Amino acid sequence: MTLQKKRGRLPVEQDKISAYVRENIISGRWPAGHKIPTHIELGKKFGVTTVTVQRTLSSLVSDGFLRVNMKGDRGTFVNETPPHIFNYALVFPSAQPEPNQNMFYTTLLDVSKGLQCELGITITPYYWIDGNPVRPDYIRLVNDIKKERLAGIIFASPIFLIEKTPVVLEGDIPRIIIGAEDKKSGIPGIGTNTSSFIEKSLDYLVSRNCSRIAFISARGQKGKFTEHLKLSFAGKGLAFVPHWHHFCHLEWTEAAVNIVRLLMSPRTETERPDAILVGNDNLIEPVCEGLKLAGVRVPGELELVSHCNFPRSSILPLPVKFIGYDIHGLMQRCIEMLKLQRSSGKTSRAKSIEACTDEEYARLRHK
Repeated sequence: MTLQKKRGRLPVEQDKISAYVRENIISGRWPAGHKIPTHIELGKKFGVTTVTVQRTLSSLVSDGFLRVNMKGDRGTFVNETPPHIFNYALVFPSAQPEPNQNMFYTTLLDVSKGLQCELGITITPYYWIDGNPVRPDYIRLVNDIKKERLAGIIFASPIFLIEKTPVVLEGDIPRIIIGAEDKKSGIPGIGTNTSSFIEKSLDYLVSRNCSRIAFISARGQKGKFTEHLKLSFAGKGLAFVPHWHHFCHLEWTEAAVNIVRLLMSPRTETERPDAILVGNDNLIEPVCEGLKLAGVRVPGELELVSHCNFPRSSILPLPVKFIGYDIHGLMQRCIEMLKLQRSSGKTSRAKSIEACTDEEYARLRHK
């Protein structure tokens, strides 16, 4: 009975020791490189054996809060890169995307890998965080939040699916959404300025003497985006032809192939577009395929402009003018805002990321 009781108390005592050490580190009382009390001192403070202390500290070493020095000044020290300052979560609502399946998510992941080296931080992806409490990454993320192993959380999409879960509600951890601010939770957002994409794209096509412009994009861009598109067409003196504007489901991108073939099927030039604007970069490859099957020369017979999440890695079979958003800059801004939240407790209002052309992006990255 005594042994069982003693064994039953161990996790409780370990939790107390762990909370004490983490609190001293997170509060800044024990800065990076600080030598913490010895196993014997902690054992006396909490009334436990040094074995119990060792088990607790080993867990904190694994978490990245502590490091052990076995040479010179021996002992246990606060790690120079503790997780509550250097570890960030990048949260996705769906499973890990396959290559070219979701260009935005793929680019976010690629950019995050580069930023880790550039900024000396860790950015860990968590997939399929959609409110289902039994998913492995959900359990891992909630555990990391409770044990204060994160410097900040970046949500790759709106949080309505998880707004009542610990992922949003628990822990004093800075959070930010790539997209609109969530007013219920007060989590700030940083998005992309879609109007700047429309304006830059149409300005470019007008400069190329295009006047018959078709538009192909994902169905999620119906509504305000479409209304802004109509206003921009009118403002530039362009005819908005309803049957030249189409929205595809991203799970059936082959529809874009057939749409393009139909758009280019009329024999007379005036009955078909002289430009196609692609509003989602997941659709540019099927659009190119449709143009090749239709035997259309690009740019001879048609100008092709596509949205892009920069940097783009894949090569296309046709010349394309890319206009889109600097995802490296977007992620960098997210990290800056999370650091500001942590250091000052303030949540600044974020400006939207403006669209840029491929040439502007190249200059931006090579400053």
